[in-house]
Amino acid sequence: MKGFVLSTLATLAGATVLIGTQNASVVTASLTAAATTVSPKPTTLFPAETVQLTNEVLAAVSSNVRNANISDVFHFADPYTDSTLSKKNPRSCKVMPGDVSWPKNLLWNTLDTLLGKRLIKTVPLAAYCYPEWPEYDADKCANITSQWAVSNLHMYDPVSIMLPRYEGRTCMAPGYNYTKTCELGSYPTYVVNASTNTGHDFNGKSSGKGALSIWTHWFKDKAFYPQYKAANGYSLGVSVVGGEAVTVGLGGGHTAGGGHSPLSSMYGMAADQVLAMEVILANGRFITASSTENSDIFWMLRGGGGSTIGVVTSLIVKALPRLPTTTVTFNFTINDAPNVDAFWKGIEAYFVNFEDFINAGTYGYYYVGASATEIGTDDAGSTDYYFRMHSVVAPNMTIAETKALLAPWYNVLDSLNITYTPWYNHADNFHDSWAVALPQEYVGAAAVKTASRSPAPT
Repeated sequence: MKGFVLSTLATLAGATVLIGTQNASVVTASLTAAATTVSPKPTTLFPAETVQLTNEVLAAVSSNVRNANISDVFHFADPYTDSTLSKKNPRSCKVMPGDVSWPKNLLWNTLDTLLGKRLIKTVPLAAYCYPEWPEYDADKCANITSQWAVSNLHMYDPVSIMLPRYEGRTCMAPGYNYTKTCELGSYPTYVVNASTNTGHDFNGKSSGKGALSIWTHWFKDKAFYPQYKAANGYSLGVSVVGGEAVTVGLGGGHTAGGGHSPLSSMYGMAADQVLAMEVILANGRFITASSTENSDIFWMLRGGGGSTIGVVTSLIVKALPRLPTTTVTFNFTINDAPNVDAFWKGIEAYFVNFEDFINAGTYGYYYVGASATEIGTDDAGSTDYYFRMHSVVAPNMTIAETKALLAPWYNVLDSLNITYTPWYNHADNFHDSWAVALPQEYVGAAAVKTASRSPAPT
């Protein structure tokens, strides 16, 4: 984070920097040249990554700031040592807004200036629906409420998450809320609009009370290296292992958390596809992490969880051969079965055949619930059970081959007199089939909880 904050100093000229209670004027010329580095090999940097903070930049800025030393303020690149760790009180609580030690508005304003006015003070998405919030707007509230279950609404908001139960459900749209009030809850206090991945965590791990979040929604640059060679060597193709949802970006928390994919049964997790990463560490250093360079950090970033090591600004991932793909979508409810026992036996039959489906390289994404709406508490105790196969994804299989694979399950459903209608789609490439079968998901409901995904075969 400090590296990102201070990199903006490279383009500041004649600005005013407030340090502590002093007003220190920067009168230096542009420092862009000092902050631009040569692209490390074998990777090539995106334009935004070429502006980097260096010790020379810090020294140049400090020399032009009266009564202050920039490095003393930001502690750039200071490693943790035994002496610094010993100063930490293991019994001290995390500083929260309202505490005496919480940064004053003056410091937040200074940070905003250094970031080029990219600091966003958090307002919950549904705050427009609550008169106690200054943002209250009945028209905006009506639009938000009508779109609350649409994933794109949350994706384009810097703080909202898809599954609000993981935040605490502290500010929900009317009709979805549990508390009838709106509070900041576990949303971060401030967000940095880093402006270049979709910037959301499906399960809300990117949220945190009293946190400063970095919104990476606009990290979307791509490049193709037809003859890139990693340490072990490989040939590039035309498919990549990405997320299931259309709102999930390839980088960020998806890869950092492991990254399940419709292609995982065939190729493994998203983290298995990464060959190198560009990372801004917590001490401000901008590094390359790969199997041969900073290998410990590379290991940690591939499944160790997001928001733990630093900010990943770009990745080099494997591209794989073009894959013709078949998808299957269908559902059945308690009303499609002769009785409740038959309904659950139909679901049981899926799990009985589960291992065979996975070993064949397919992927299943499904919902099991007690109410098709799952809004608020109105459906508590409902027995309106349903099973919805969002999609079976069968890479490198025809429709006929997919039908044959699923036949043992279908045979059980037929024997139980369960009514269902499979809908098949096939394309000569993975992307087009995926786009049809896995559109935007139903999100925003406080009663939904995701569970384990289909693992790759062992």
